[in-house]
Amino acid sequence: MRGGGTALRESGVVCVLSMELWIVGRNLPGSRFEQYSDVHIGLRGEHGVVDAVPADAQTAVFTVTVEMISTPRGPDLFGPYLHGARGARSVRLDWLGRLRGQVRTVSRAELFLPDPRDPVIRQAARERLPIGVTVDLTDANGLPLHGRIGPPAIVFAPIQ
Repeated sequence: MRGGGTALRESGVVCVLSMELWIVGRNLPGSRFEQYSDVHIGLRGEHGVVDAVPADAQTAVFTVTVEMISTPRGPDLFGPYLHGARGARSVRLDWLGRLRGQVRTVSRAELFLPDPRDPVIRQAARERLPIGVTVDLTDANGLPLHGRIGPPAIVFAPIQ
């Protein structure tokens, strides 16, 4: 291992395993929002939004690979689609819409993940199972879900 690998080992960080999050967004709000048309939802990564799905689809499914790492301070999650600080990791889903011919970010839903010590995460890691992340993508007012989202609005479960 070159470069960062040495620094990781010297800092006591070890990758324990890779696991997948299967994010399933249901109940999408439709392709129009305020003045925006052609609305889509996509996964926000280090280099922009990927895997955009039309907001009038029946479901939006995103697969995210995360690394469970062991640190001197305990387990943590890491990956190119995870955001936030230790203990507050999240996956961001951006709403994109077209306005006057240009695609713009309309809003964002930030899905907060459980702590790596959570029983769901521990079971999935122990049994090498993907974690299902289910969320309704339309809020109570019929608008695209946005803001900081956690349980009970999100359901986490190992997928057998």
